Amino acid sequence: ILNAAVRPMADAKPIAVTTDGTTTATITASTDAVRGLAPVSVIVRNVTTGAVSTTETVTGGAFTTTVAGVPGQPLELQATDKHGRVSIRSLGQVPFANLIHTSVASYTQAFNDDNYRSRRVATDGVRTILSTGSTFAGVPRTDNLLAYTQTSPTSAPTPVSTGTSGGAVEQVVIKGDYAYTAADTISAVNLATTPLTLTVGPNHNGRENSITVIGNKLYAAEAGSLEDGVITVYDITSPSAPVTGIRPKLYDAQGFDFIELVPISNDYLAAISINKDITIVDLRNSSTMSIAGELNIANFDSFNAAVQGTTLYVVGGTKGIAIVDISNPAAPVLKSIIQTPGIARAVAISGTNEIVVADAGGPGITFIDTTNKTQPVILGSQRLPGNATDVKAIGKTIYVAGETFFHIVNRP
Repeated sequence: ILNAAVRPMADAKPIAVTTDGTTTATITASTDAVRGLAPVSVIVRNVTTGAVSTTETVTGGAFTTTVAGVPGQPLELQATDKHGRVSIRSLGQVPFANLIHTSVASYTQAFNDDNYRSRRVATDGVRTILSTGSTFAGVPRTDNLLAYTQTSPTSAPTPVSTGTSGGAVEQVVIKGDYAYTAADTISAVNLATTPLTLTVGPNHNGRENSITVIGNKLYAAEAGSLEDGVITVYDITSPSAPVTGIRPKLYDAQGFDFIELVPISNDYLAAISINKDITIVDLRNSSTMSIAGELNIANFDSFNAAVQGTTLYVVGGTKGIAIVDISNPAAPVLKSIIQTPGIARAVAISGTNEIVVADAGGPGITFIDTTNKTQPVILGSQRLPGNATDVKAIGKTIYVAGETFFHIVNRP
């Protein structure tokens, strides 16, 4: 049979779709992405609107084109060969954020520690730490950390070193050249050294569940060994040597554990727990701290949160995201609860009146418009390899821990 040939073939893996965040998607295919009897021409069609790109001729299997499309709208590629044979291939949806970096971040990168999973992420936009700590119970922890540096918000990070934290990690925060870990004790990790240099801090009866930094003070939520309901304040004026300060017991109840501490301002922080979803803590008296206000949310188990202005976004797993008005710290008000497509594990602020959720169980990261606090709107989800369990945002750059993957995306 002479001149027999098949329809053009397209491989979606080497085809990247990026967005300007508003009206236009750019499609870039690398060498051998499209193959067929030359010349092969391609167009990209917006499945939702019917908009099409200009017709491009494939060169060496590569091409670049643009099409009108907003994030979340599906795209398809149509390739036509010399004899008019046509093939169509889905390109997925217009992304909400452009992928900067994806890498494996699993036990093989962490001294082959079988218990290591990248479940928590801490970043200042230059240094990033991945750790095994988790906001949900029953998950193995380990003391290994993965550290990365990044020269700019749009550059790929470089692995720096693997270090240990001095105990099974619950959480990490970064301030200056130091990362502080919540584990059996507070530890200070010098990020300016390679390998990482660890200094173990003061040891109290319990263990640290969560930590946060406000100014030169580090606040640690204690748990176990009669330390339930205690928040310890450390002075970190000398970064490598935390000094224990006051240790008030805000709730005298066995098994009462604060899971997450979230700064609201220099004067207040939000303490998150399953026992008492939201506790607003007054920090204005340096010799003690007191409860300013509380909010229990019916049928909701809180374990993570983020704040923007006078709004607190609280994570509740399968129960979704609760939006709470904290303009009056003494009287937090629940405005609404919105379900996400997956299992909400963590939340970060991705823009003005916009949040991004680490949505485990498949969706990846989910973006929500919160302009109307009583009627938030899901903009859509963006799939990422792995299982998204934590998310942080520095401006428009979003960092995602995916258990066995580490992702950085940029929201235009």
